[in-house]
Amino acid sequence: MKQFIKLSQISALTILVVGCKDPSPTKTMDFGLFTLEAPYKWQQVKQNGIDSYVGAIAVDKRDTLYFDMGMYSNTVI
Repeated sequence: MKQFIKLSQISALTILVVGCKDPSPTKTMDFGLFTLEAPYKWQQVKQNGIDSYVGAIAVDKRDTLYFDMGMYSNTVI
């Protein structure tokens, strides 16, 4: 009986570990001033700024996220 309980506990633990694996891999994107944990398919797009640090993240073929950080940039409220 003890062997059955031990085997069922090991089986349950194995199912939990395998079942909890995140299906979407992520990566850390380093932008110098900040880092971002993002889906693996997102790509960093370099931009040129005059008086601030600007950049973009291509989410997919249609959507892109832009950021602008600097003294003269608009504030986020």
